[in-house]
Amino acid sequence: MVLELSPPGDLSEQAAPVWAALVPYLCEKAVLVPADVPLLVELVETLGLARQYRRALQRLVASPWLLGLDPDSDDSSIVGLPADALEALALATPAVKRLRSGYVECMARASSLASCFGLTPTDRIRLGVASGRDGGATLQDVIGEALRLAFADGATKVEPPG
Repeated sequence: MVLELSPPGDLSEQAAPVWAALVPYLCEKAVLVPADVPLLVELVETLGLARQYRRALQRLVASPWLLGLDPDSDDSSIVGLPADALEALALATPAVKRLRSGYVECMARASSLASCFGLTPTDRIRLGVASGRDGGATLQDVIGEALRLAFADGATKVEPPG
């Protein structure tokens, strides 16, 4: 039986597309139980916030106002500086540094949360989960085998849900 989860009503607008992309995959792979929802919400909210940071950075760095340039002017140089030097100056501004710091913090947190669900390449290698292209074991197979080995003494029997 495949678990189906609806997004919580208070899920933010930026997290909704992340939920829509991620949750069906996790449900299909049978790695979720209802108790995982709070942690899953934190993951999708963090990824949604990281996306907001990244988009704000892209807009800000592309903005002529960042360096005090006249957006209506065809002259995009400051004292003859080439475009790559202007970009380096833009990246050094306090506003850009704060946005980059926020983005980096979000991605570090998202990576940690994603690891809880076996979503990083390192986790999949550690779990011995093949990419699926070569007919290797699925994550469900790996977890099922781990449970079988954990209860191999026969003292406890684990039945699949449904």
